[in-house]
Amino acid sequence: MRKTWIGVLVLALGMLMAWRAEAQVRAIGLGEAFVGVADDASAVCRNPAGIPLLQRQEYAFSYSDPFGIGLASSVLAGVVPIGDNHAVGFDYLHRGLDDGELSWTRNVVTLSYGYRIHNTVSLGMSAKYILMEPGLDGRSMGKASGFGMDVGVLVSPIRRVQFGLNVHDVTGTSVRHDSDVSEEVLPRSVVGGIAFEPMDGWIVGMDVDDRVHLGSEYWIWDNLALRGGMQRDLDGSTSWIYSIGGSVRYRFAELDYAFQTHPVLSATHRFSMSLFYHPAFVTIKDAVLRERPLFRSLYRYYEDRDMVDVVLRNSAHEALPVTVRIDVPTMTETPYEESCVLPAQTTKTISFPVAFSDTLLVSKASGYDNFVQPTVRVSYLKEGTRKAQTKKLESVYVLGRGKISWDVSEKIAAFITVEDPAVAQFARGIVERYGDMLEARFHRSNIGKAMVVFDALGAYGIRYNPDKRTPYVGIAEDKSVLDDVKYPAELLEQKIGDCDDAVVLYAALLENLGIDTAVLDVFAPEAGHIYLMFDSGWNPASVSDYFTSDSEYVLWENRIWIPVETTMFGSSFTAAWRNGAGEYHRRKAEGTLREIEVRKASAVYRPGRVKRVAVNLPERAEVDRLLNEDETMFEQRIERIALSQALSLESAEGCYWAGAYYLRIHRLEKALEMMDRALEKAPDFADALNAKGVILTRKGKYEEALTFCREALRLHPGDAGFRMNIALIYYLQNKHAEAVREYERALELDPSQEGIFEFLKGEAVEEK
Repeated sequence: MRKTWIGVLVLALGMLMAWRAEAQVRAIGLGEAFVGVADDASAVCRNPAGIPLLQRQEYAFSYSDPFGIGLASSVLAGVVPIGDNHAVGFDYLHRGLDDGELSWTRNVVTLSYGYRIHNTVSLGMSAKYILMEPGLDGRSMGKASGFGMDVGVLVSPIRRVQFGLNVHDVTGTSVRHDSDVSEEVLPRSVVGGIAFEPMDGWIVGMDVDDRVHLGSEYWIWDNLALRGGMQRDLDGSTSWIYSIGGSVRYRFAELDYAFQTHPVLSATHRFSMSLFYHPAFVTIKDAVLRERPLFRSLYRYYEDRDMVDVVLRNSAHEALPVTVRIDVPTMTETPYEESCVLPAQTTKTISFPVAFSDTLLVSKASGYDNFVQPTVRVSYLKEGTRKAQTKKLESVYVLGRGKISWDVSEKIAAFITVEDPAVAQFARGIVERYGDMLEARFHRSNIGKAMVVFDALGAYGIRYNPDKRTPYVGIAEDKSVLDDVKYPAELLEQKIGDCDDAVVLYAALLENLGIDTAVLDVFAPEAGHIYLMFDSGWNPASVSDYFTSDSEYVLWENRIWIPVETTMFGSSFTAAWRNGAGEYHRRKAEGTLREIEVRKASAVYRPGRVKRVAVNLPERAEVDRLLNEDETMFEQRIERIALSQALSLESAEGCYWAGAYYLRIHRLEKALEMMDRALEKAPDFADALNAKGVILTRKGKYEEALTFCREALRLHPGDAGFRMNIALIYYLQNKHAEAVREYERALELDPSQEGIFEFLKGEAVEEK
């Protein structure tokens, strides 16, 4: 009888040794095609390279009676991630057979470690301890124990495809009996596998060792799966073993079932339960604001560039759409959202700007400083459930709307609100009031508009007064000091401001009129200052027509600029120009001045929308008081330049050259006066006759202009230029045939004139 039981024991041992590791129920349902899948706790024994990919704590327990022979089999396994790329796992297997006379137990404890080298490659190894003990009639027949080791690798060369390899019992696993006899119970074996995901939720796998294993699994919804598999010996000596199964998952728990056939023994029903602790598939690893502190005045600057960096980890096996929300108290009325897709099992940094309410600078509370704690929240849908995680960021100062630091001087552009209705009302209203004067005396040039606006601000009551707390003269060198700057509308209301406030207002008004401006930043020791220059609009080649000295203007960026000392509102524009030009050239020679073009700076530091204020234009009499002084001084400088061109007005030629100068600068009345004086002295002065015709043409008096041009041509019939002017007058009178005739005659006299009036050339072709 004992020999019979010993024979049964040997048969049982042989059968049990055929299964090196008890597969969890899900793997059995897949036909044990799991080496390439390796995505749950059973990877500890099937392929430890899979455990760092789980990125969640998972614990699984199963109990079964394989093939109904009274062989109790239970497994407890678990995986714990360590960081993004490491994980450890354990597996405890207990098998026991006891019929009251014959008994046999086998306990296997496995500890695993897995490391993901790259998003596509991971390695793993397992160390295991085996303890076996047969018994007879309640007495132990001796114990045998030993150690073994497995190693595995997973490689995913392309998306949705994964190759696995696991070497069981790398050096062969032996046990030592109490009798000190050793025997190899598990020789080395190699299992290779592949897993393919044709579509989301569908896995197809195949393993090959001494058997071929085939399996497939499909998740119908996020919480219900069906699977099936089959396996047989490679040599075909046994028939196919089939298995089917499924899973039901709810929140952090999963129940698995498998049904497996056997060629000889009875089929087996298997169940297991898995628990997922902290199944947050997407986690916020880090989140930072790039800007510290935050300036309300720069909110549009923040909107144009990445402001927040959020490091997100997706531990799921599939890509997940996520929504990231950032809330900055006192700056965001509602949290700002960005959506993206996180690739499967990756850590990714998401960088994005933040959009703010356009009323951020309008409320009364926007003038206060606040110390706030921003938060980031990430949400996503997984397994039919909306999940979310929130992270508090380091607290940050949010500074009031008028605050600025001078570490980057271009930031002042954020205060130059060109489109502010109050700015437009003041600038355009005052220019419209003096439109006739600007046309007659300045040909609507930039300097005329700048002069009118400057004098109007003085008449309005704008005055310079250094900021008592942070005067620019004292803080310009220290870029860490926070300064207060008034928006143009605020200065128009309050009328008192520091040099930076004055610059912001004057620049906004001129820019609104289409005049380019540049801020002049002086960083001389203990003499910090800021003022302005504007583009004159004049050609650099004609500086002698407008200036008596190089020190009166600035040649910068191939344009002629006029510096203005903006702290001198209330004084004449001419005095502010003289002081501004002197300051520029002195500081430039010292190397303590830099130019900031407002248009370019505003493209980076865009101004926001501020509270609307109502403004009234200053009384005309007050403006005229300042403007008359400036007009007189400007007329005097023009006359000086004209005299320098003429040398003497006692001769016809001197009067002609003075008139030609006035014509070049569009002072038509003065030009006509000089030409009349020249013709009084020399009635047959052909150049003066022709010039008078040009002046009258510009004044729209075409018939009178023809009279003088024809007289000039009579005196000099061979002058192609005179005839070309006659052709132009005919063209302006819509007498195209006459214009073409004169144009062709001019070209006969001087072919080089052909390119002067291209439109007349076209008319000539049409006439033919």
